[in-house]
Amino acid sequence: MIEKIKLFIEETLTDEACSSLKYHNLSHTIGVVDKVKSIAEGEGVTGEDKESIIIAAWFHDVGYLQDPKEHEEASYKIAAGFLDKHNYKPELKSVIKSLILVTKMGVQPTTLLEKIIKDADLGHIGSDDYSAKSEELREEWKVCDGKEMSDSEWFQMNFDFLSNHKFYTPTAEELFGEQKAKNLTQLRALLQMEETTNTQKKKKKSKKSKTVKSNLSGAEKGRETAYRVSLRNHIQLSKIADNKANIMLSVNALILSFLLGSDPPTTEGGFLMIFPTLILVLTSVLSIIFATLSTRPKVTHGHLSKQEILDKKGNLLFFGNFHAMDIETFEWGMTELMKDPDYLYNSMNRDLFYLGKVLNRKYKWLSATYVTFAIGMILSTLMFLVVTYRYM
Repeated sequence: MIEKIKLFIEETLTDEACSSLKYHNLSHTIGVVDKVKSIAEGEGVTGEDKESIIIAAWFHDVGYLQDPKEHEEASYKIAAGFLDKHNYKPELKSVIKSLILVTKMGVQPTTLLEKIIKDADLGHIGSDDYSAKSEELREEWKVCDGKEMSDSEWFQMNFDFLSNHKFYTPTAEELFGEQKAKNLTQLRALLQMEETTNTQKKKKKSKKSKTVKSNLSGAEKGRETAYRVSLRNHIQLSKIADNKANIMLSVNALILSFLLGSDPPTTEGGFLMIFPTLILVLTSVLSIIFATLSTRPKVTHGHLSKQEILDKKGNLLFFGNFHAMDIETFEWGMTELMKDPDYLYNSMNRDLFYLGKVLNRKYKWLSATYVTFAIGMILSTLMFLVVTYRYM
């Protein structure tokens, strides 16, 4: 049943109608399902309870296609219709309903299963890609609901939410708590950056004439826009590359599963079919290796010394340079960074430069993946035709 539900949700959420859903899409749903499984395992949930919460996780946001404002109720209606159609256990429908409806913002969970799905649905706030996910939600609000917020308003809203949020289960706190604290620190730094920028703008306005102030303000805004657009484009390109790599991983894994699970040939003609099969197996293995290399993260030391910060050699805006630092040193370093606009912009320049380096590596491996897959498919098809023609 879960496999049928998975296929149904994948087909539904990859429809063209979902293109405006930058956050509440198939990627988010799969992430919630994975987090539900992890938390349920940590909390010792098994049997029908585990099955019910996984089903609820698959369905919990599909209602966005019908009613974004009351999508939880719409999601349950879709789930109920699907489960009734497949004669699924009627005694579990009320449990699944409560699990879907509890994901609504402001609803407090009461049972362990409700706490698990609630934690899983908000697990992204404790993930290392929180900033990207946050921007996706911001874009979805803008496109779907017409909610447009300034950077200061958005950072403040997210900071307030993370400050007041607490995970309901010990497992979720263990899995996501540490990263949530880091994300909260990053939001605090962004707010300080916004405050510093606004203060600097006010000082400049008080010292220069209206004409000069206007020119400087326009240049500052243009510079900030250029950085924002460039960073957003880099992140989007990285996401596209990862999605393409995931597609190749899935396709080639299915091919390997089918080929390796097939019965061995018994006839002479059937025995010769092993050659196109071997080519196809080799193609899939190489494609999987290249796709994996394109998504492989690079491990960094994660620590900058105070001297490096004073010498303006380190980039505190990249998590790989500070994840191993203690909070006191990091906050001191961010304060120093905000005091010096030149250091700040140089750090942003470094961030763009190394993001470009990462993208270059990703797309090189991704290109090798597609080329290998295309050549392998052509060779295996030609070999298959040769063998078939010989024994016709």
